Amino acid sequence: MSEARGAVVPLSPIDAVKAVVFALALGTLGAVGWAVATHFTPLEIGFIAWGIGWLAGTGVLLGNGGRTGPAWGALAVSIAVACFALAKLFAILLRVLQGNEILDWWGVYQNEYYFLDVLWIAFAAWPAWSIGTRGRS
Repeated sequence: MSEARGAVVPLSPIDAVKAVVFALALGTLGAVGWAVATHFTPLEIGFIAWGIGWLAGTGVLLGNGGRTGPAWGALAVSIAVACFALAKLFAILLRVLQGNEILDWWGVYQNEYYFLDVLWIAFAAWPAWSIGTRGRS
């Protein structure tokens, strides 16, 4: 028996957990891409930030079985922003692997952020919200 279009499908807790796990996994891939790009070039590239959001939103959509709505959009945005922060941490870790010694991790992490990061976070949030709420970017 098929369900009518627009019918509410009950959400299982497993689907919510899968949405978080998929979004974190894909968003982390984007974070690694950001860290590698900023490590090997002197640039922070906006389309990579957009990719973090796209990956997080797609992860939510894949994990929850294709459901959309404001709550899913908010989840995708939250994970995209968290993955952007993770990207900044990965960039620091790449410098450490290169032989730089860091004594004040928190201070270095805070210095990673500057005014353009608001734009990059918005670039990450927009596709995450669009995919989470409408199913497309």
